[in-house]
Amino acid sequence: MAQTPAPAGDSDDDIYILSPFVVSTEGDRGYRATNTISGSRLNTAIKDIPMPIEVITEEFMRDVGAKNLRDSLR
Repeated sequence: MAQTPAPAGDSDDDIYILSPFVVSTEGDRGYRATNTISGSRLNTAIKDIPMPIEVITEEFMRDVGAKNLRDSLR
């Protein structure tokens, strides 16, 4: 098969500057969650979210036998 050249607008020399990100290996301890993706769609520390949220951890759901969110709120 013949290769087709890239369109003229695409260049290998384009530079894209991405926002920095942090990789963390810290996990939740017990029922207390420290981070969430619910408030901002990003992995954010709960203390940095400008609104109150409730986090239900996987460990809590497992301990109370909850199969879904509704079960965990009973």
